[in-house]
Amino acid sequence: MALRLPIKVVYWLAGRIADIHRITAPRDTANIITNIKLILKVDEKKAKYYAKFVFRNFGRYLVDFLRFSRLDKGYVQRFVVIEGLEHLDNVLARGKGCIGITAHLGNWELGGAILSILGYPVNAVALSHADKNVDNFFTRQREITGIKVIPTGVAVRRCFSALANNEFLALLGDRDFANDGIRVEFFGTQVALPKGPATLSLKTGAPILPGFLVRDDRDHFRLIIEQPIEYSPTGNMDEDLVILTKRIAEVMERYVSKYPTQWYMFNSFFEKVQE
Repeated sequence: MALRLPIKVVYWLAGRIADIHRITAPRDTANIITNIKLILKVDEKKAKYYAKFVFRNFGRYLVDFLRFSRLDKGYVQRFVVIEGLEHLDNVLARGKGCIGITAHLGNWELGGAILSILGYPVNAVALSHADKNVDNFFTRQREITGIKVIPTGVAVRRCFSALANNEFLALLGDRDFANDGIRVEFFGTQVALPKGPATLSLKTGAPILPGFLVRDDRDHFRLIIEQPIEYSPTGNMDEDLVILTKRIAEVMERYVSKYPTQWYMFNSFFEKVQE
């Protein structure tokens, strides 16, 4: 259906399904409301209003993912504005690879796909799904656009290999799936963020390059590539990990603040780390 119907119709249907999910999934809805209240410092009523659009935007994100087979350079030219691509070129010119850091914001999957379509060697670390069929489907969708998927089970070895080959390594920096993250301040709260990006950068010398693919309207996007996070290690690994992760958090915080209805964090992100 996502491929057969016009995109505007599919987006509309996704929005209605998202409204139903918001009503029938009280835990997800409560988590989104809690996150919004902390991000924007708004009351419950206002947070509920914003939460509605988080669900609808996530529905559109899924539609985009299902339509990856339609992506090509023509699509990028028509629907995507790219800012800061020169930052990626400059980083790769150093020859140490590039650690692309983003968040569960906008459409991170589409951002990686666009870079791959434009000819950049993109590797993406992906959390494996328990259901083998679901996992295979997600992997196939990503590989349609030329992305090389790195399962979490073999991530460390293949991440080092990708950087050694001067390739682009895409990582998500706002969720600590390994439960061994670095605690830093995020929206005034101590949270645990993944230590992988900072660890890889410190061990390989590969620069960290923040980038975010956000939705400008229903079917137009903006890929924003920031300048690399420059950091001179002190030699104290523990201290360096905290400082570098904090700088990553500061960039993500800026974008989540600007696009709160495009941050798809359905877990109790802030509550969990305060326990």
